[in-house]
Amino acid sequence: MAEKTERNELRRYFRARRRSLSADVHFNNSLDVTRHLLNSGHLLRGKRIGGYWASDGEVDLELLLTELGYRHRRLALPVVSDRGHMNFFSYQPGARLIANRYNIPEP
Repeated sequence: MAEKTERNELRRYFRARRRSLSADVHFNNSLDVTRHLLNSGHLLRGKRIGGYWASDGEVDLELLLTELGYRHRRLALPVVSDRGHMNFFSYQPGARLIANRYNIPEP
């Protein structure tokens, strides 16, 4: 039980840190991650790539996903079922997304 409590405390800590970032810092972090992942070449070798739609101050991958879509990569985003199971479904940049019960857009 202590491990679960510690994990929840870490989540709260990092969530608070993310929320404290300015919009400019958040945007620049997202750009840095996008540049790094594209320049590394790892994602460009893959044909199917799973991502996520940022929420609660997470690094925004929308620019990365858009660029990968232009480069003809098959993209997928997670969808959380009512039972809490996560599956990945096809996503194309610009496609209509629907907010789930956590208000996170899903394909």
